[in-house]
Amino acid sequence: MNFLQEIAKLGAEQSATALSTLLKMSVSVNALKAVPLDRAEVAPPASASDVDLFVGVYFSLHGDRVGTAVLILSRGDACQVVDAASRKALGTTTVMDDYARSTVCEVGNIMIGAFLAAVRKLVPLLLVHSVPHLVIDQWRRLFGTLVAGQGAPLSLVECELVVEKMNARCTLVIVADLDEHESAARSAPVARPRR
Repeated sequence: MNFLQEIAKLGAEQSATALSTLLKMSVSVNALKAVPLDRAEVAPPASASDVDLFVGVYFSLHGDRVGTAVLILSRGDACQVVDAASRKALGTTTVMDDYARSTVCEVGNIMIGAFLAAVRKLVPLLLVHSVPHLVIDQWRRLFGTLVAGQGAPLSLVECELVVEKMNARCTLVIVADLDEHESAARSAPVARPRR
């Protein structure tokens, strides 16, 4: 397992645990991708059409490295996650009103926080995320915004999590210079026991 894959695996597991704790439901890691890319792209779900709208929760990453993160859900899955997080009957939320938007942003905040906490276990770097920003748009436009303004080389980490009870899919994507983190991890000082 290479360094990027290790980041993806640990980050996805931490995010899944955080989401499971929040929703009180089982969450599984369905898919992982961790690759260095000159031109990053994330394929939409097979069932999605070009006009389907998705909910994206964006974060900018700051600190020793910069980048962007986004949590992407279909509108239907976002509504189900809102219901589960609010302890409402599934199907109660049907529109993304202010309460639903705020709830989805907080879910994204918890998930990206868990992911970055996992990264910090692997590398001793300052890596923090901004406040969440919510956008509802088509898949291609959401992802275009994710990589806009970032130069190559990029590393892309993509994790798809599934809330099993309601089959809701949450895709977490990190685009940053994560490949440089490996050298930082290797060059980090090793703590020596005191005598």
